[in-house]
Amino acid sequence: MIAVQGPNAKARVWQVLPQVKAASEGLAPLIVAEIWRVIDQIRRDGIATLIVDRDYRKVLAQSDCAVVLQKGQVVLSGASAQLRDDPALSSYLGV
Repeated sequence: MIAVQGPNAKARVWQVLPQVKAASEGLAPLIVAEIWRVIDQIRRDGIATLIVDRDYRKVLAQSDCAVVLQKGQVVLSGASAQLRDDPALSSYLGV
């Protein structure tokens, strides 16, 4: 859990929170596999990380919780294991 307090706390959190954006987009399959292996190791090391990727199945498999945004608004959030089985997920993602 990350607690954010103070006038500039949100900015400070974004400076220290590792972010992975589009981890698998446009890359060779071997490179994608290595990136996800490293992400898994980072998670096992207990480091909180923000992952943004189109491969929602992989993201849900590699995360404890997830948030689905639509036009900048949170439309779905919760434990990754629960979201995998939530029928609303497919309606928001169009799958």
